[in-house]
Amino acid sequence: MQESQPSGNSASSSKAGISIEDAMSILSSRAKSEGEQDALKAATPEMRALGQTLDLMNSQTWTRSGESVPNCCISDEGGQQNDVTKTSSSIEESESKVVQEAKNDKMKEELSKSTPKDLLSKLFELQQSRVEVYKQFNSGLDNVLQSGNLTTYPDLTANITASFSVISNSIRCIIEIMQSHTDGSRSKEFQLEEVDLSTLSNCIKFTKQLQNLEREKLNYTAALHLEKIRERNERLNIEARESGDEKVLNLLQQGVKGLQSKISGCIEQINETLEELRYASFDLQG
Repeated sequence: MQESQPSGNSASSSKAGISIEDAMSILSSRAKSEGEQDALKAATPEMRALGQTLDLMNSQTWTRSGESVPNCCISDEGGQQNDVTKTSSSIEESESKVVQEAKNDKMKEELSKSTPKDLLSKLFELQQSRVEVYKQFNSGLDNVLQSGNLTTYPDLTANITASFSVISNSIRCIIEIMQSHTDGSRSKEFQLEEVDLSTLSNCIKFTKQLQNLEREKLNYTAALHLEKIRERNERLNIEARESGDEKVLNLLQQGVKGLQSKISGCIEQINETLEELRYASFDLQG
């Protein structure tokens, strides 16, 4: 349904694909290297506050045959970052917050000139962009699964995080502008009638509902990606007659199906919410 829209030496690795142990070693070295930190830090606290972000490489535990693998992005022994790194990160986050606030102010200024109907049109455009970002995200995962090259995945999630954050933040601004119409501070400026204000209130409700559903869908999608990567690794290990476990593979495959079902449910609710917003758009004045 779409929105309306391995272990062993190098010889065995080439046959069965990259092992989780090798992947973790690669990802850990990338996290320590100066050249890759920016990509892994793309999901800043400010982005997380926007409602749709990915923090896959920092929060997920990679498992294989029931064994856990330590967090792959801890930069120092014992899991502690040094004071210099913390200070640098704090400065970067503060600067990022200032830049983001400036962008938000400019966006609100531009959106404030729009009629309620125009705001909904912009919302639909942003939602279509969101669908396209999902296509890029899933296509990127397909490339990872086909190549077995997990080293590209952190960069993928960083780019996707940035895209989703921009979209989500823009929609939050639209909600704020809509609310300024309903509280009476701007209704006279656009000569909105009582029926329009009632319709606009429903638009705010459905837009917030849309954001919550998209957040839920993204969480399921992130979990699905990791489950597919684990499933692929287990399957290739079994095919190579290494340390794979059929029971574990079966559980992973069930997990994939379960998450796919949850995502389909989210998409169905998202489409229903968008339909309500389209009806509301017809009821609003130009």
